[in-house]
Amino acid sequence: MTGRRWKGVYTPDILTAGEGPNTWTDFFSQQRRWAYGIFQIATQKSPAMLGKVTPAQRLSFASLQFFYPSVGATWLLGNLLSALYLVAGVSGSRLDTLSWAALFLASTATGIGVSVWLRRFNLMPHERASYNLTGMLLNLVTTPVYLAAGFAQLAGRPLAYKVTAKGRLATGDTLATFRLQLGWIAFAVSSMVIGAAAGHHYPSLYVWMSLSVLWCATPIALWARDQRRAARAAAATQAAVTAPVAVLALGSSLDALEWAFDGEGSSVDLATAETTR
Repeated sequence: MTGRRWKGVYTPDILTAGEGPNTWTDFFSQQRRWAYGIFQIATQKSPAMLGKVTPAQRLSFASLQFFYPSVGATWLLGNLLSALYLVAGVSGSRLDTLSWAALFLASTATGIGVSVWLRRFNLMPHERASYNLTGMLLNLVTTPVYLAAGFAQLAGRPLAYKVTAKGRLATGDTLATFRLQLGWIAFAVSSMVIGAAAGHHYPSLYVWMSLSVLWCATPIALWARDQRRAARAAAATQAAVTAPVAVLALGSSLDALEWAFDGEGSSVDLATAETTR
């Protein structure tokens, strides 16, 4: 992409260990910048540069730039077309449920199959052995972020440079972290409610919308689970700290009582003191 005939060479040597984001806020921020950059390259750089490289290089670079736009477009068109039918009853075609399910499963299996086949080109041995299911799930839950980044770039809104925060500098998550996911959940749920009320009962579109809700709700559910675990851990830690303090306070109180009953310092236990009283 430099316009010169450079040759790229990969090396599997590990020179340093990198650290990725460990909060949803920082992860979404990182993915937004990556997607924004690809949209920027595809619209501003590639049209002039791809004509200066070989056909094989052109195919390679175009394939690398295809991921974020294609995922964002699939999400947008799938949800908008589903909502168009559910809300307004407009449908371009009607497949029976069995045919739709067969096509959907074939498309899904093809995508997974290509991903598994591409593992052989990974540099590290552990990457070639992995099915990357976690990566696939992260791509699904981050799709609204890809789409928002694409719209921001196409609208000409600048994106400030930012280094992904890690470790102690990590940005904490709040419900606002998932505002894009919450917006799409509201869109999908309201479309299904309107569709059901209007008598638009094409099953496949409800499946698509339900999957959209599932993918958007997944990071929110994982965050809520981690919040509950952190709260329980904090409570357990507080209880472990408070218990010895209470024992020490009780011991100090008993010592004070024993001293009060035996002013001259002789050994008088509390039971004897109580009897004496």
